[in-house]
Amino acid sequence: MKSMQKKGLSEVVTTVLMVLLVIAAIIIIWVSVSPMINRAKDLSTACLSINLETTGCSNYNVSGVYAGSLVTVKMGQSDNDVVNTTLLFRFSDKTTKAVSDTGNVPELETRILNVTVASLASTKVPNGVVAVPVVKLPSGKIEACEPSPIQITCQ
Repeated sequence: MKSMQKKGLSEVVTTVLMVLLVIAAIIIIWVSVSPMINRAKDLSTACLSINLETTGCSNYNVSGVYAGSLVTVKMGQSDNDVVNTTLLFRFSDKTTKAVSDTGNVPELETRILNVTVASLASTKVPNGVVAVPVVKLPSGKIEACEPSPIQITCQ
């Protein structure tokens, strides 16, 4: 009779241990995934209300050699802290090049940004460009938003 009670007790202990292991696994996964979810949520919320658009792009030459691009960028009304504008240039060979230190376009203003061959670090002539806002998140981190799918053609 005593051996039957021990067997029943051992099944209960095994079940309790399995439940505790499952709970521990859920907690570990949540602690690992939660910061990524919060960062993505903060970034998408911050980027959602930004209205930054590229309205023009003109390539220019000096003595017949490509020397740079003039990119017109317009900032609409924004509720967030846009700290910089990154220009993402696309080339005919399907490569891209980001130029980060272009400065900030103030709210409700249009600016012409001059990107020289030196700052582009390429002698290839770009055929398109898109402006990407860089924002300061509530956590203090600085992150780039997703680039707009609308690419402006450089003339």
